Amino acid sequence: MVLRGTGLPASAIASETSGKFPNTMYFLTGGTPAPSVLSALGMRNCVLVEDRFLVQPNNSLYKGIEPFTGMHLTYSKMGYGGFSDYTGLSAKFREGGSLPAAVAIHLTFFGKKTPEVFIEHFVSKSQLASDRDLAKKMREAIAAAVAASGRAGDSFGLTAAYKRYMDAHKHKTPVSLQENKRWSVAHHLDLMSGLLSGRFK
Repeated sequence: MVLRGTGLPASAIASETSGKFPNTMYFLTGGTPAPSVLSALGMRNCVLVEDRFLVQPNNSLYKGIEPFTGMHLTYSKMGYGGFSDYTGLSAKFREGGSLPAAVAIHLTFFGKKTPEVFIEHFVSKSQLASDRDLAKKMREAIAAAVAASGRAGDSFGLTAAYKRYMDAHKHKTPVSLQENKRWSVAHHLDLMSGLLSGRFK
């Protein structure tokens, strides 16, 4: 069950949910809920969903590395039943879009010493709107993403999706904007799954 915002008083939430939904997890969006709401639902039944992606008005404004999450390290100690995010996307869905002046790949990775998760933005060097060669821009962004795999101290986990970027770079295979988005989402899900299961260390 998804609760968007928690404007209802805790007593109303308790009366609506008490005993009616056994073995139900409550996905809480819209910020950290009040302690009374968590108590009414049972904190171990709650999954906190956070919007961790900082959206920029255009791709050329994405720069370098940003902290993403450490919830995989703390959610259980905090008492939650789980945690979630919107991957390398914003919680606000945006349909369509114009041809980008720059191509960006948003990939999460973890630090090997302290396994917090960061997000890195790999942006094409070519950023002129008049340059409509998307294939070239994608190759530039992919080359930067693949080069980061050799960086000491960090790990992209070599997920199946990350390997697709590596293969595309090696074989100079064209990658569409849609494939890029699918791969970056799949990479994040696989990375977080690997961190939780101990597959990535």
